[in-house]
Amino acid sequence: MPLPRELSFKSGAKYTVGQAFSSYTSTEREQLRQLLVSPDIFVSVSASFCMKYLDIYTSDSYVYVLPSTEGNINVANQWHNSPLAFWQTQLNFATWCAATGCGVSVHDHLRGHYDFAPDSRNLSQLIFRFHVYYQTRKILRQISAPLPTDEAWNRYNNTYNHTAYQTVCNEFEGDPKSDWRLNRGTEWLARGPGSIFTRFGPKLQSYLRQSVSEAENGFVYSMLDQTKGFTHAGIERLNDSIRTYVWAILGSLLRVTSALRF
Repeated sequence: MPLPRELSFKSGAKYTVGQAFSSYTSTEREQLRQLLVSPDIFVSVSASFCMKYLDIYTSDSYVYVLPSTEGNINVANQWHNSPLAFWQTQLNFATWCAATGCGVSVHDHLRGHYDFAPDSRNLSQLIFRFHVYYQTRKILRQISAPLPTDEAWNRYNNTYNHTAYQTVCNEFEGDPKSDWRLNRGTEWLARGPGSIFTRFGPKLQSYLRQSVSEAENGFVYSMLDQTKGFTHAGIERLNDSIRTYVWAILGSLLRVTSALRF
C-alpha cells in the first residue's frame, strides 16, 4: 500500500520562498506558537504530559514584533538594505526552512487528522511539531544567529554567518537574495535630514513600525498550509529530527530509571 501524499517524498517539489501562507488569524497564530513551544508528550494513546521549550517566538518586550522607530533612519535603512540582520527576519528564514522548505505543513502535519492511521495521530503530530521547532533552532545555530536569551542578541542588527546562510539556502534550493521580511502589517520610510521642511526648519522623516495585531507571531506566515510532498532536504531533516527525538526520549527514560534505583 503506497504512502499517502502527506507522508511521501515528492520529486521536484518546490515551495514559495518567503511568506508561504497569509490567512492565519491572530488566534490561530498564537495557537500554532503554543503547539511548538508547549507540546503534549504522549506516553500512550491517551496519556500525556506538557513539555515547555525555550520560547524563541515570544513578542514579550517586542522580541519578535519590532517597536516603532520614528526618526531612526539607520534602522529604516537597515530594513531596506540589510533585512537579514534583523532577528525577526532570521527567525522567519529558519522557520520557512524547517516547515515549508521541508514540505511540512500546518494542515497535513502539525494539525493533521491522519485518517489512514488514527491511532498514531498524536505521536505523528508530536514528531512533526518537534521537527519544526528543533530544525528552526538548529538552522539558527548553523547560521550563528544569537537567540534573544544570548547577551550578543540584537533585534535590529543580529550577527549571522553569511556563508552558512548561503549553504542552508542551497540545501533548500532557495535564493539567498530572497525577501524573508515580515511585510504584512509593516510600514517603513527612510529619508534623511531636510526631506521635509516645517516653519522650524528641516525635519528628519524616517520610521519603521509594525502593527502588533498583524505582526505578532508573524513567523507563522512562513509556514506551509498544505503539502505536495516532502522535499529531498525535508527527508534528510526529518530523519535527523526523528533520531534526535528518539534519543531525547530514551535519555529521559534512562534518567528516570536511574533515579528510581537510587
